[in-house]
Amino acid sequence: MVAEAFTHLRLHTEYSISDGLVTIGPLVESLVGLEMPAVAVTDLANLFGLVKFYTSSQSAGIKPIGGCDVMVEDEGGGLTPLVLLVQNEQGYLNLTQLVSQMYTAGDRTGEPKLAGKDLEGTTEGLIALSGAQRGDVGQAL
Repeated sequence: MVAEAFTHLRLHTEYSISDGLVTIGPLVESLVGLEMPAVAVTDLANLFGLVKFYTSSQSAGIKPIGGCDVMVEDEGGGLTPLVLLVQNEQGYLNLTQLVSQMYTAGDRTGEPKLAGKDLEGTTEGLIALSGAQRGDVGQAL
């Protein structure tokens, strides 16, 4: 009997400074050992490890899914988490634009975040996961 394939869609690495302990090399080795076909690395507000993750995964036969955990500020100033996953080349380009915008938009709080309106016109090729109970969908339920 073939085991069902499982894919993590939200994983933080050492590049999520305050939240991730996983290093990319051992991660890929573990995925191979567990026969996992793919994994999504979604570090907090950055794409610093994406190239290393992509090349290591590809060479090991693991499908790399790039992504990022971002915070989105609503009109009332509330923050909700959103996971953005890259689906294709356009999604990668849009994600790099959004991550850059988090750091260059002029916010002086020191916390990288997007305004909800920042997502308009930049979602092609991206898949969004709402952040479970902390996300806007979870809060609405």
